[in-house]
Amino acid sequence: MTDPLTGLRNRRYVRRHLEGVLRGTEAAILMLDVDRFKAINDSYGHAAGDAALREVAERLRAHVRAADVVARYGGEEFMVVLAGAQADYALGVADRLRAALGAEPIAVGHAHLPITASIGLAVAAPGTDAAKAIAAADAALYRAKARGRNRVEAAEAEDFDPPDGGTPGAADSA
Repeated sequence: MTDPLTGLRNRRYVRRHLEGVLRGTEAAILMLDVDRFKAINDSYGHAAGDAALREVAERLRAHVRAADVVARYGGEEFMVVLAGAQADYALGVADRLRAALGAEPIAVGHAHLPITASIGLAVAAPGTDAAKAIAAADAALYRAKARGRNRVEAAEAEDFDPPDGGTPGAADSA
């Protein structure tokens, strides 16, 4: 249930949580990816990368409501589930998280590492399949990266049900 590096919830937990939320209410899903994270590991080492991820986790946790679930989804990717959130509120949260991450560099040893993040946002109606909602947020995340990084992009209707029947965003590249 818990990611050992960051202390956040893990992927398995957040997926189950989202499924439960969507059985009764709408939810906003934020998929957040730390921009150009590989360069941190390559330049400063994996210990520095781990320290940066722990700080990202703390900044995320500090800028959401106690009822919101923040999870490490994998690698340098995080998911935030905002139960009962509508689009305007969720967009405000996403912008606040992006700003909090980029506000000041993360100190790792003698290095001060600038951090930015790209965020994909999807608001799912009650009864929406959790996998489709996550895929829609992921497709929006890929658009945020493709459009210059360090930005928030909202999912579009077709991201929930792509016309080719494939996985939304799968053809895009980070």
